[in-house]
Amino acid sequence: MNQKDIFNLQIGRRLKIARERAGMSQSELAEKLHLGKHQIISNIENGIRAVSSDEMFRLIEIFGEPMEFFTDPYRIVDEKVLSFRARSDAEGLSSFEDQVSKLASAAIRFSDLCGEEINPFDRQLKVDHGTTLASASYIGTQVANRLELGAVPAERLQDAIERKLGIMVLNVDAPLGISGSACHMPPLDMITINRKEPDFRRNFDLAHELFHVLTWSALPPQRHDWSDQSRPKEEKLADAFAAGLLLPDSAVRARWETRKTKETLADWILRNAKEMKVSGQAFYYRLVNLRLLGKTMQEEIDLNNLSRSDDAKEQPRLFCESFVKRMHKVVGQGKVSTRKAASLAGLEVDELPPLFASYGLAPAF
Repeated sequence: MNQKDIFNLQIGRRLKIARERAGMSQSELAEKLHLGKHQIISNIENGIRAVSSDEMFRLIEIFGEPMEFFTDPYRIVDEKVLSFRARSDAEGLSSFEDQVSKLASAAIRFSDLCGEEINPFDRQLKVDHGTTLASASYIGTQVANRLELGAVPAERLQDAIERKLGIMVLNVDAPLGISGSACHMPPLDMITINRKEPDFRRNFDLAHELFHVLTWSALPPQRHDWSDQSRPKEEKLADAFAAGLLLPDSAVRARWETRKTKETLADWILRNAKEMKVSGQAFYYRLVNLRLLGKTMQEEIDLNNLSRSDDAKEQPRLFCESFVKRMHKVVGQGKVSTRKAASLAGLEVDELPPLFASYGLAPAF
């Protein structure tokens, strides 16, 4: 697909968003544009027919949107494609949302300029609001097995998501209280994770957001998942899925069967949680849900004593390899200016060379 076709398809998609947002049919819009048949609007929305300059100015008048709404490739106009996971008192959420929007649009634009497909797959799990938490957990374990994540799924999860599912995972610097986000905007599926958080939290958030990406069609998440308030069914299902994925039934049972009685139960849970790269509470509740911990054992444990304080301090590299390599390529070829690339990434220009170097890439400018 050449750049002209990509541009026409972008305008078409955004026209459809504007039209549906205004509650207008294709026939009504065709009449306002003096085009006669609604099929012409359909062709525009599908990128088959280009919009003339006169038609563009008329669309700006009809929908009250600036020209950038239709033409800026680095702007996301559909709010339904993003979902954010944060505490309700987190500061800086608005600016973080803007940052993620820029990263998502940049990922699509860089891919287009490189002539590469972002994600050729369209995978969606068979779930709905009738799915039980136990079923979601079972599906999580099935996904772990299908992705061949091994005995400690957290170790291979990000690589498998990127390489086997074609979903981009970006490690970002987010404000305190913001865990990350999910984006489902065909052709882009993207997850962002706050790399400043402890490893067990990053792992759980990654598995949680993976559920949203893989179930967006049937269970579209709300724009904000306030992790400290009463949560909708899809968020509880995402938690159950994450538990099943990171702590597969067979792996947990195998550890339980070899448990030594020399350790206190709390110490044993904490040690195994650390080895599985999850929180102590997550491991505890998985044991409860698998009915391995009876009520008597549960009463022995103070959940406040299951907090991990020995978390690894090393942060993963900023963004991910595919995103940085594409940015390096388009900057090196002069298709995107260094200032524009840095702005989209939320960086200063002098921060680009160290970023490229972290992925073994020479300076692009």
